[in-house]
Order: sequence, then C-alpha cells, then structure tokens
Amino acid sequence: MSASSNRSSTPPKLNVGSNLNQSLERTLGVRRFRMRPPSYASLSSSRSAISMIRAIPLLLSMILCACSTTLHAPFKPSIGVPEFQQWCHRALAHPDQSQAYRQFYDAYHGNKTAVEQYYNDALKMCECPLIDAEGGEGLSWTLETLLCRYGDSAFARLLSLQPPRTISAVGHFIDSRFLENFPKTRSIIVTFPKIDFPLDKAYRNS
Repeated sequence: MSASSNRSSTPPKLNVGSNLNQSLERTLGVRRFRMRPPSYASLSSSRSAISMIRAIPLLLSMILCACSTTLHAPFKPSIGVPEFQQWCHRALAHPDQSQAYRQFYDAYHGNKTAVEQYYNDALKMCECPLIDAEGGEGLSWTLETLLCRYGDSAFARLLSLQPPRTISAVGHFIDSRFLENFPKTRSIIVTFPKIDFPLDKAYRNS
C-alpha cells in the first residue's frame, strides 16, 4: 500500500470545541467571552469604590450628629464637674421644677435681676461664719458660667453697679486664674479692697 493511500485513509481530527463555539455564535449571535486580567487602573477604581461604600455609614453618622448639634446645641461652656453640668441642663430644660432652676434659667437668658440675686447670694455666704463647701463650689461655677455667657463687658458693667462689699464677695467666688481671661471684670474686682469676711475667718480657723 502506498503512502498516499495511508494518508487518505486516516480520518481527519475534529475540533469539537471550536465547531461548537462557532455553532453557538451563529445560532445566538453572541461571541465567546474571553477573560482578561484586570488592569491596574480598574483595580484602583474598584478599591476606591469600595472605600467610598465603606465610608457611607461614617458620613451618615456625621451628618446626623451635625443636625442634632444644630437642633439641640450643647450647654457651653463646660465649667465644673459633670454633675453641675447635668444640673444646668435640667435647669434650662425644666425651669419651673424648682426655684433654683428658675433663677439659673432667668439669669442665663439675660434677666439681670436673677444675676444680681447670685451676687447677693455670694455676699450672704461671705457674711455667714459657717462653711458650705458644696454650696460655695456651685456658686463659683454658676458665676463663672454666667461670666462666659454674658461676656466680659456686660458682666463687668452689671457688677460695677453693685455695692463695694458685694463686689468683693463676688470676687471670692471667681477663681483668679479664670479672671485672667476677663480683664474688665478682673479690674473691677481688684480695684475694691478685699474684705475679710466672716467666711474667711471660718476657713482660717477650720
């Protein structure tokens, strides 16, 4: 048998996969999808998109926090211990629950008579020979809070209308280091002679 007859008798190899794909392409009108390795740009954009998606909860919480702060401004400045701050919050939110709440609420919202009442409270405490450490602390924080609330000029102007003894008493309850930020109020307090009140003697003898 010749070589030519051997070649003709060998059955041709069929590329089944190729023929099947071509048949599908003709039938469905689609081309076979070929996977390509992702480029650096696509990977970078994907990572950026993922980072943005992960940041959405944080952005939402920040927006909600900002809205809450705008609608319900926090009590400022933060003077004194947290318990005093909570007391101030309650007084501003529910002024009719007690006389003390009402006095602080009125003073905080510009009632000069209520502020002058705190000046008189300072004088009464200084004139008393009994030590009330807790009450004295609360009065100090209240006066310092109102000083920040009113500002140096307005607070000093109101304080200057008081008798010298009252001014000296108020000076007992505002920390000297705190007054460094309020030069006008400090000037009024240091101008008047410091009075040796019964409260001062009680502290010396304690």
